[in-house]
Amino acid sequence: MRRHCSLTLHIVLCVLAILLVLASAATIFFVEFLKAGPILDRNKLALQESIRIVDRTNGTLYQFSNAEQRLSLPGNSIPLNVRNAIVAIEDERFFVRKTCIDVRALLRAVKVNIFENGQQGASTLTQQLVRMLYLTRERTITRKVYEILLSCRLEHLLTKDEILTLYLNGVSFGNGINGIEAAAKAYLGKSAEQLSVAEAATLVSIPQRPTYFSPYGPNLKSSIDAETLRSVRKGSVSGATLQSLTVTGLLPKIIQAKGGAVRIPGRADAVLKAMLRTGFIDQSGFDEASKELLRLRFKPRRHGIAAPHFTLSIRDEITSLLQSVSAPAAWQAAGLTAETTLDPNLQRIAEKIILESQELLQKSLAKNIALVAIDRRNRQVLAYVGNNDFFIADEEGQIDMAKVPRQPGSSFKPLVYATAFERGFTPETIVRDEPIRIGSDIPKNYEGGFKGKMTIRSALAQSRNIPAIKTFLDIGGEDPVLEAGSRAGVTTPLIYKQEMLKTNPHFTYGWPMAIGSVEVPLLEMVELYATIANHGLYQPLRMLCALKDAERNVILQLPQEPPTVAFASEAADQVDDILRDSKSRPEGYWRTMLTIPGLDTAAKTGTSNVCFRRDIWSRCTEYGVNNVWTLGYSNNLVVGVWVGNADNSILDPLADGLTVAAPIWRKFLESASNVNVFENDSCT
Repeated sequence: MRRHCSLTLHIVLCVLAILLVLASAATIFFVEFLKAGPILDRNKLALQESIRIVDRTNGTLYQFSNAEQRLSLPGNSIPLNVRNAIVAIEDERFFVRKTCIDVRALLRAVKVNIFENGQQGASTLTQQLVRMLYLTRERTITRKVYEILLSCRLEHLLTKDEILTLYLNGVSFGNGINGIEAAAKAYLGKSAEQLSVAEAATLVSIPQRPTYFSPYGPNLKSSIDAETLRSVRKGSVSGATLQSLTVTGLLPKIIQAKGGAVRIPGRADAVLKAMLRTGFIDQSGFDEASKELLRLRFKPRRHGIAAPHFTLSIRDEITSLLQSVSAPAAWQAAGLTAETTLDPNLQRIAEKIILESQELLQKSLAKNIALVAIDRRNRQVLAYVGNNDFFIADEEGQIDMAKVPRQPGSSFKPLVYATAFERGFTPETIVRDEPIRIGSDIPKNYEGGFKGKMTIRSALAQSRNIPAIKTFLDIGGEDPVLEAGSRAGVTTPLIYKQEMLKTNPHFTYGWPMAIGSVEVPLLEMVELYATIANHGLYQPLRMLCALKDAERNVILQLPQEPPTVAFASEAADQVDDILRDSKSRPEGYWRTMLTIPGLDTAAKTGTSNVCFRRDIWSRCTEYGVNNVWTLGYSNNLVVGVWVGNADNSILDPLADGLTVAAPIWRKFLESASNVNVFENDSCT
């Protein structure tokens, strides 16, 4: 007997030892497992707030956070209707269960998914929050184990109220909208605190499948297939049967059947039923909310972005800044406001004039316009239209043509002459407008013919090609012009040449550069003209002023870079004098279009040509216009306009900078002269 007891005790001790070893091994495994996963830190649980981009009057242009909109609410501001609705549909035992996973829901899901061939989830709200904050969307056992373990740790770190608040402020509601407050404002035009039971039930329906249940998508209301619909109308399928069908839409739909109206339930109905089942609402509340679902209407869809090309440039700049700082999460959790230079009045004027210019575009066979206006004193961008219509994709409106390099034609000539004036030429220097041969090339004037001896003043004012080419060659060709241009902000041609030389040591732009054959973005041309207007001093364009937190404290101030000398002041002033000299311009339409009564303006047009037909020896036999420009300035503004096609296709043969771009430039300056935006510097 004693021997038997001893053996039993020995076995028990061995089993206990084995269990202890296994428990220790499991503990070590899970500790190491958790070390390899995300670290939970209560101080790092703040969700990224939307970054608000504003114009110079603090008007909102856009809100984003990783391309999403979010407006966080403190826990006590999230209404009971919303809290009850999300708990009822997503995790009905959230407040009462003691374990970090819902065992009942897990067993129910196993039963439905395995034994009933259905689909049902069992994730708690905490698990969903962990996925949102820390984990990827991959479906693996490892990720699921992380999810459960981290959920348990999170429920020890935070109260249930804190978890629910984080979830409702962070969950996706589709269309780039995160959080219940942003969803309430975007979809229903009200604060979350004002939501009715029906509205709350509708909004919390969306996160299950944000794209599918989008209020602006095809599944706004539930539907049934054609065969079931015929059966309902015949009376062979009852309303009770429809209630058991899989929900196909966000809201219910009423159809007329043989016995009367029949309701096809939506996802929002399922939320209301869950709220009734869990006691969050009573039968009368359920009935009232069910009726309201049939009347519910959403706000019209809006793109939610003003001055889109400008604003997206700002977003890109902020994203770059966030990548360069040591604690980007702290910045993003601060509720940043990005203060910019854009003036809403001038932006509206620019957009209105461009909208009114559609007939002009059609006649010219052009589809795209870009306009940039800056404050001449400080280079702040006041109006920025990168294309006529950002929201028409089939017209390539989302391409920011202010940044796309294109041939500027004769609007490039002021750079050639500024370089020449630095080398001793003057506006009164005589040049010969006469036939010239350069190798096998025979350059021509745009209007044809030749005018013989003429001053540089007249040659530039009348935009003669031959004098510009001769001057270009006399000062040493492209290298001095490229270097001077680079100092004045026209950097793209020099960068392009440097890249080409890496693979082609003989690359050269040659004489066509003198008449604008190089490609330059509109933004750089505006910088060039601003440099000329300001006595040869260059400063980069400025769009972003500062980043401030939710309390309006400055997190980052972006100072204006000090001016640098691009041209000698005398050279710049000589070009400026010619561009202002209206009497040197040809009489008639040319002089009238570029001369604005009451404004002291300087201006230059540009028209680029491209060869679109060649003979069998690759010689060009026919040219066509493909880009037209007008650039210039008043005492306050520097304005550039480009017109053409994003695909670089040919315009009408009669299109040129004077007849197509200049009218837009002129209208903008005339209208802008009535807007006073120059008393205050928006970046101070």
